[in-house]
Amino acid sequence: MRRQLRARRRAAARERAPRAAVSAVLLAVLTASCTDDRAPAEREYALPDTLCGLRVEQALYEGLFPPGRRLEVSGGRPGTTWLSYCTVSVDDETVLRFDIGQSDGRAPDMYLLAWGDEYEMRDGKMMPAEYETVVWPHAAVARGTCDNRGTDTRYPQDATSHSIVLETFHPQDDEESARILSYLITPIVDADRDELGCRGTAPGRP
Repeated sequence: MRRQLRARRRAAARERAPRAAVSAVLLAVLTASCTDDRAPAEREYALPDTLCGLRVEQALYEGLFPPGRRLEVSGGRPGTTWLSYCTVSVDDETVLRFDIGQSDGRAPDMYLLAWGDEYEMRDGKMMPAEYETVVWPHAAVARGTCDNRGTDTRYPQDATSHSIVLETFHPQDDEESARILSYLITPIVDADRDELGCRGTAPGRP
């Protein structure tokens, strides 16, 4: 009797072993799948060498780039005009966009309405700069004039007036976002003025 009982126990153990192995494999696959779906805690992509083609110090804009796996930059200057629109995404989520174009008589906060976002002048901070420059958490606008007539650039059209509109979505902290943009916007203006061959001073209003 005992011998039969031991035999049945051994047979049951042999049946359970494959099932346990299959369960372990399934658990490992599911765990790996869940791990892959989680957002990475660090940047797994390299920061771009330029900010949409403008050469500014990387340390000034690295705080705008969140953790993620894949970086994509779309738009920029097509080469036939100095006007530019650029979007930067990380893992298919927009993290930064800016528009370079001609300035006009609108108040700086009105430049952001084209993106469907409302900022009010009273919430922004005027920056001490040659251009009329306003910084909010997550956005900055700078506008002035650019006299590049007769300069040797690859763009057939003269700039005359000049505006830069920047909106960011990282970091989410308002104070930190405004701090980064307050240091970044003027170097962006300077880099683009160099690119366009703007001469002389840059009065704030067109």
